[in-house]
Amino acid sequence: MKLAIFLIGFLNLNLANSADEFASQIDCRDGVEQVSSRIINSRSFYAESPLMHQGDFYQVEFSQDRVIRIRDGLKTEFWKKPGCGPAAVTPYLSGFLVACYTSNQLIFISARGQLARIWESPRFGHPPMTPNDFVKDEWGGVYFTSSGEFNVAPEIPVDGRVYYLNRSGVIDEVASGIHYSNGIALSSDGSSLLVSEHFQNRILKYRVVQPGRLTRNFDIFADLGVLFPIQNSHDSAYLGPDGMRQDQGVVFVAQYAGSRILKLSESGIPIGVIELRSQFPNTTNVWVDGDHLYLSAVRDDSHLGSNSVYPAVVVRIEDSRLRERAHLVCELD
Repeated sequence: MKLAIFLIGFLNLNLANSADEFASQIDCRDGVEQVSSRIINSRSFYAESPLMHQGDFYQVEFSQDRVIRIRDGLKTEFWKKPGCGPAAVTPYLSGFLVACYTSNQLIFISARGQLARIWESPRFGHPPMTPNDFVKDEWGGVYFTSSGEFNVAPEIPVDGRVYYLNRSGVIDEVASGIHYSNGIALSSDGSSLLVSEHFQNRILKYRVVQPGRLTRNFDIFADLGVLFPIQNSHDSAYLGPDGMRQDQGVVFVAQYAGSRILKLSESGIPIGVIELRSQFPNTTNVWVDGDHLYLSAVRDDSHLGSNSVYPAVVVRIEDSRLRERAHLVCELD
């Protein structure tokens, strides 16, 4: 029995070294210029929320109910909770928050990956929380989206919301009525909050009145169907902005079902596109750290029913012209 447990743990911790990779190489080019890139997780499962924190790389695996850490090239299972369905991870206080989308919970874990606290969904008066993505503010609080059901059928309620968790652990609802709120980002000066309205393929902009308080009304920051038209071959009812990050005045948007990262200025002006040509059409999230951009991408295998694992990869692009380059094509094999 102990041998079996050891073998299961060994396989869990060494997936990165498996010969059964979902992708083995990447090549990124702007015309004839090659841009440095590499695959940092060649065998992942519904990868989301890439994050660099204190020299370590973190991500979630939604279909495996876990958070992965890569340290010094070694991939390990940092935290796991069956039924969680984690959509994102972010630093909070001395540990991390995990968005348990499936179990309708917000989880706080320690810096060592130990469970510290669980926030449950409100019992009355609101739909269940479906935490999806995070952004920290300068006051130590965290805004997070609560998306609702990932279903475009007209009878599905529009239940997308935004919540704010302050340093004391109190959660308040700050926005509602969003057609699947997904990615979230703060402007560089903290005065505006950007929210992906996935099923409208657009990004909303709220003014921050004070920490944890937004204006009731919003502006349309970016109508992506107009600003970044896409060929019909990529057309999908689920096309829309997933995770996004603001870094040094540039907003990076992972477009689900679009196989690309979109770049905009903080005034909503298009800057460029990173196009991913691969078997992973669902670009789920992005992280930017200096000249390094990390993106996660997923292949939909839901036709397999309960056997679906959603094969995924995470890649890193190193580009000194990351914020101004107009077009970059990355081919993944």
